[in-house]
Amino acid sequence: MKLEDKKLSEIAQVVREDWANVNFAAAPYLDAMSTLDSIEDKYFYDDGDDIVIYFLANAQSWHGDTARAVKKELNKRFQANKWSVLSVEWFARMDGLFVTNAKINKKLKIVCNLYWLHAV
Repeated sequence: MKLEDKKLSEIAQVVREDWANVNFAAAPYLDAMSTLDSIEDKYFYDDGDDIVIYFLANAQSWHGDTARAVKKELNKRFQANKWSVLSVEWFARMDGLFVTNAKINKKLKIVCNLYWLHAV
């Protein structure tokens, strides 16, 4: 079975079989991945994509062909699920400029930011 066909829990098993001494910082994220089917699942209050990216950030000491293949697949899944900018709007006022942006991901979470730029 190819990595792209595996659940996250199955990929976590591949990692455990290949990485003899899992880095202590990567271990909790590997444990969490062991309970997930998809990057879109949740691990308690954490999103699967957060678990995957934190694992990758802490798996830099894992090397070899299997490590490269797994990291490539996890990165591919993360990139397919990451945030994208939905819209940007500018509102002008006499004394400055408001800038807002809204971001939305595939799980339909929306985050809005409001910035105030003072006119010079």
